[in-house]
Amino acid sequence: MSQAGTYNAIGIIPTSTQFVTDVGGPVGVVGGVVNIIGGTGIQTVGIGPNTIQINSTGQAILAWTREAGPAVAMVVNHGYIPTAVVTFTLPLVSAIGDVITILAEDLFTIQCNAGQSIQSSANTTSVAGHIDSTNDFDSITIVCRIANTTWGVTSSNGIFNYL
Repeated sequence: MSQAGTYNAIGIIPTSTQFVTDVGGPVGVVGGVVNIIGGTGIQTVGIGPNTIQINSTGQAILAWTREAGPAVAMVVNHGYIPTAVVTFTLPLVSAIGDVITILAEDLFTIQCNAGQSIQSSANTTSVAGHIDSTNDFDSITIVCRIANTTWGVTSSNGIFNYL
């Protein structure tokens, strides 16, 4: 049987002895009070009796720039729109989960630095190799898989040459 309505938690928090978190292990309850604090990019707001709203304050989308080249040093968590033939170079420093996206209007190359590679399900660049787009309007998104060295293709549109 299902019921619609609101769950009333009065009396539960003061009698609880700990809460389990996503990261960092259990949190003990002292004096019946649990503080909910927003971390990086998170804000907590009391919006009424017994109600806390949790908001993301960080940028939800990538910052984007149009690039005419001929050479661009990429930065993490950024999107690029090449408007002419451009050679992009991967950043030397990257953390797991960093993202780079290219949504092209012209041809482009993504050049790896020494010790870096880009992998997809079927292809891998050689170390210090590159990926070349083959048509205008190709697009690709890559995510750092191993800090500073290995990027994975999470989506692409078009045919790319891995060298």
